[in-house]
This record gives sequence, C-alpha cells and structure tokens, in this order.
Amino acid sequence: IFPYVALSLAISIFVMRGMFQTIPRELFDAARIDGAGPVRTLVGIMLPMVKNGVVVVIIINFVAAWGEYLLAKTLNTNQSAQTLPVVLATATGGMGAWVWPRLAAVYIMAITPGLIIFAFAQRWYIKGLQEGALKA
Repeated sequence: IFPYVALSLAISIFVMRGMFQTIPRELFDAARIDGAGPVRTLVGIMLPMVKNGVVVVIIINFVAAWGEYLLAKTLNTNQSAQTLPVVLATATGGMGAWVWPRLAAVYIMAITPGLIIFAFAQRWYIKGLQEGALKA
C-alpha cells in the first residue's frame, strides 16, 4: 500500500491544491471572526467546498492502483498474493496458448468495479475536474 500512496501523492496534492486555491480568503477570516477554530474551519467550511476534488482524487488513485502492474510484479514475490493485472499478464492455457474466452471474462471482471465506481461518482468527478482547473 505504501508504494501506491507514494506514487499517487503528487497528483493528489496537485488536484487538492487547485481546489483549495478556489476558496476565497474572506471565508477563513469570517470563520475566525465567528469563533471557529482550525478544525471547525476545515470540517465545516473547507471540506464541503472541496468535496468534488476529494472524489476526483479517490477515483484517480483507485484506478491507478487497480490497474498497476509494475510495482505489483516487482515487489510481490508471493504467488498467492498476486494482483489482478499480474495474474492477467501471466494467464495462459496449456503449452503457453492463450485461452481467450476465459481471459475475456476475467478482463470484464477486472474492469467492472472501476466502471461501477465511476458511474456513481461521475457527477462529482466532472465537477471536481472543472473546479480544480479554475483559479480565483
């Protein structure tokens, strides 16, 4: 898990930085005047305003980790704990021949969770991409 976090940290910071830059500075000042502390300002004001960016970061990191091959192949030596992309890349029938129907079924099973998550989160994903690209 730690290598995936390290690889996805840069894009996550980039997207969330763009989201936080869209929040007007006056909101922080108003929260401080109203007596909100740092935690209340973060939870009550900032997080609701950047929730679309959080969804974008979650989707990007999920898709990247779900289909990642190189780290899983390099760092994992336990054959029973192989990830799906590694299994797909090494799945052959007898004598090294590809078993296409079985391989196609496994590929469909592999992309289904990502498609389901994206179908439910598509609205926030598009909003988050658009809002993160704007700068106030």
